[in-house]
Amino acid sequence: MSTELTKLDQTQTSIDLAIEAVNVYMEENGSFTIASISKRAGIQETDFFDYFPHKKAALEYYYTCIPDRYRAMVAEIEGYEQLSAGEKLANYIYTVFDIFQEHRDFVEETFDPYVFKSIMISDFEAGSRALIADFLETDPQIPPFTQLALNLPVDRLLAYEMLHVIKFWLGDTSRGTERSTELVEKLTAFIDEVLHTAIADRGFDLARFMVSNRLVPLPVIGRFFS
Repeated sequence: MSTELTKLDQTQTSIDLAIEAVNVYMEENGSFTIASISKRAGIQETDFFDYFPHKKAALEYYYTCIPDRYRAMVAEIEGYEQLSAGEKLANYIYTVFDIFQEHRDFVEETFDPYVFKSIMISDFEAGSRALIADFLETDPQIPPFTQLALNLPVDRLLAYEMLHVIKFWLGDTSRGTERSTELVEKLTAFIDEVLHTAIADRGFDLARFMVSNRLVPLPVIGRFFS
């Protein structure tokens, strides 16, 4: 068995254990044990520690593994790489909604302490940020100058704002959470509009032309565009 395959198996087992930990946690009203998780997952109690140091780590991993679960889901989707950054972000958010809906009671109880109000940046937010960075870097429609601007922490901003979108969804009482769907559609459409506009590129070309033709006496800018 290759090392890569072994890692994939370990990751999947960790995901399965995390999901079972959540199920047991909710069924036993928080009074769950490693023994009960292991029994539910069909493994020896001692084997649990091959994946997690303690039972809370399994609950936390429920959130941590979501970006990796998403990558696995879309890996075989034909044409996925041709989607825009905004379309990929919308797809990711909807996938998160679907995953969270399966354990909504748990998410409502733990999303704040584990993710939204975590003292440190949660692994879920960090993983989402890395995923969003990939969306931005692989979008073939983003103009060159806008790509330069992406050196700014745009991925960090979008990952943080996504947490607020999730909070909105958790409190959405509209039929079929229609308001959340509308919010995601409007937000991601706006993101694509900003990223794909040629205004930034045209502004760059105009500034370079003005400086090279001495239409503006700005030596510092001149050095930048030279």
